[in-house]
Parts: sequence; structure tokens; C-alpha cells
Amino acid sequence: MRWKLKVFWHFTSAISEFHQASLAKYQSQKRGLMQDLLTGKVRVTPLLQTGGDRHL
Repeated sequence: MRWKLKVFWHFTSAISEFHQASLAKYQSQKRGLMQDLLTGKVRVTPLLQTGGDRHL
């Protein structure tokens, strides 16, 4: 029974680490995109005119 708990704990820990890494990646990407918008490197107006279907 203990080995099942150990396997379960390891599995949930690995999933948690994966999600934390994904979250950090997306937060970093969001910071970069927001910085591009705030500095004017990427303009929002063309995206609004085309309906927002164009990807950056």
C-alpha cells in the first residue's frame, strides 16, 4: 500500500511541476507581449480593424 502512495505522490508532484513551469512560461510571454504593446513595438489598431484574427 505504501508503494502506491509513493507512486501517486511522485505522479502528482511531476504534474504540479509541469504546471508550474507552464505557468512561468506563459507569465513571461505575457510580460513580453505587454511590454511590446506598452512601448509601441506592436500596435493594436490594425488588430482591431481586422477583427483580431491576425496573430502577432
